Amino acid sequence: MTMSTEESLWARCFHPAPDSSEQLFCFPHAGGSASFYFPVSAQLASVAEVFAVQYPGRQDRRKETSPGDLGVLADQVYEALRKQLRARPTTFFGHSMGATIAFEVARRFEADGGELSHLFASGRRARPATATRTCTRSATTASSRS
Repeated sequence: MTMSTEESLWARCFHPAPDSSEQLFCFPHAGGSASFYFPVSAQLASVAEVFAVQYPGRQDRRKETSPGDLGVLADQVYEALRKQLRARPTTFFGHSMGATIAFEVARRFEADGGELSHLFASGRRARPATATRTCTRSATTASSRS
């Protein structure tokens, strides 16, 4: 699937693998950029097409204003990538702040009827459980919905 200009603004593919049956979206840490995942993309190119999210205010997007709210950032990422996320089985990986953004984008994707294969979060504690939050678990994925 060819990415639109809006999608390519938000997600960088350093080692295209369009015939791969899986895609992985990587969300960088606070202050990080898509290029942080260049080595990951090189190592995983034989098993998945890797896309690294590029936030506003980073590298070639440095002149853009980064939203001050993670929810707004998650909304922007989801809106820009929603078609691409449905192209084939999708996994998210996020580190630190990127784990929070990945989780929030996953919530939006699932609320919109999408199904994420996996969500891997590193360097971030889980959200506290609340009485209004329910969790569902299947053999291949765990998801939380508020």
